[in-house]
Amino acid sequence: MPTISWLVKESGLSSLRLLTGLAHENQIIRSVNVLDNPDVLKWFKKDEFVLTTGYVFKDSPELQRSIIRDMKEIGCAGLGVKIRRFFRTVPVPLLEEASRLDFPIVELPFFYGFSAISQCIFEEIYREKLRGEGEDEIELSEKGNAKASEETFVIPAPSVSPSGGHGRAYFLETLFHSRGRRGLNELKSLCAFYGFDYRKAWICLAMPLPEKTEERQKLRQLLHEEIPHHVPEGASLFLCDSDNLCVFFLLFPPECHRLKAMHEVKAEMHALTKELQNHGLSLPIGLSGCHRRVEDLSESLKESLRAMNLARELGQAGPVDYLTQLPRHFLSSQPEPSHLALVLRMNVLKPLLDYDAANGAELTETLAAYLHHNYNAAATAKALYLHRNTMTNRLEKIRELLDTDFSDADENFLIYLCLLAHEQE
Repeated sequence: MPTISWLVKESGLSSLRLLTGLAHENQIIRSVNVLDNPDVLKWFKKDEFVLTTGYVFKDSPELQRSIIRDMKEIGCAGLGVKIRRFFRTVPVPLLEEASRLDFPIVELPFFYGFSAISQCIFEEIYREKLRGEGEDEIELSEKGNAKASEETFVIPAPSVSPSGGHGRAYFLETLFHSRGRRGLNELKSLCAFYGFDYRKAWICLAMPLPEKTEERQKLRQLLHEEIPHHVPEGASLFLCDSDNLCVFFLLFPPECHRLKAMHEVKAEMHALTKELQNHGLSLPIGLSGCHRRVEDLSESLKESLRAMNLARELGQAGPVDYLTQLPRHFLSSQPEPSHLALVLRMNVLKPLLDYDAANGAELTETLAAYLHHNYNAAATAKALYLHRNTMTNRLEKIRELLDTDFSDADENFLIYLCLLAHEQE
């Protein structure tokens, strides 16, 4: 749990000073509250750190003393007083009473809002909870990426800066490490704290950020400017910050048509990709499926990261969605993927591969392009810069060698799996 000492020395918040109660610098902080009128004292709890501008007691030295006595009796962790708002320095009566009772008072600089301070504390509380619940189950590579032992793809864990990861970075970190261990009420509380409307449906999107600080900051600023212009009509944006990732959620009405929402998001991400390319940037964008249960928040993040990593492996810029890549996940997740690839290749693709090898032909490549262009011969010919007659001849030969006319959906899917397995060899 965070302590008074941690808040002053290690939280990343600068210029905080512990003025009194030095013997209690290891006092634990379990929650945060704000003192804006004397009546709220009855709601204060033990081990609660209280924030105030001092307006409520600025004209009453006696009230200053009595508030300290009441907080001491309640067992509050300490009082943070923001200066240069109503006081140039912390009032003397307040300090005298706190010194007499050995009660911690922390001087807060004027440039921190209460929301930033409280968020910093709550993030540390969540971080401690994670440490206590088996974060060691995650293997950390030398690059600082997290990889779950059962995962096929490397999934980078959102990294939080030493300054505490202000903003929503810790929202990501909590989701990444939750692994289904967060209870329903805890997840709802987390969403409420960060302003995520879990009552809606959502699609999670992830983009990698550069390692160099200067490049990362410029790209993050650009993304923050551009992404709001690519939110589908009727949707809302929940944008997150992390040191190594840009993650955002597009939230839709709960009754939305999920497949339509996916199509709208992909169209907007294609447009965003073009905007980024105008700035000389080529970035993969991973898309999750469309989810509607708060319990699926963590999984939606991981789906977007898997899709993002796959796009990076393929050298593909722009959107790649998790759902359409499930066949690749299926192949890679098999206990013996190389054996499965061999079985598929020998039973289906071998005649095509043998013909290509013997004749220096490119029928396998042509078949892959044909499936990619939804069995449209004209579009495939254009993509491969082939004459229409050449395309027709190649398709006739492919049909002959594979003994197929592409009219059987199950067989077409099998051929697609074979091509994916061949690509991964």
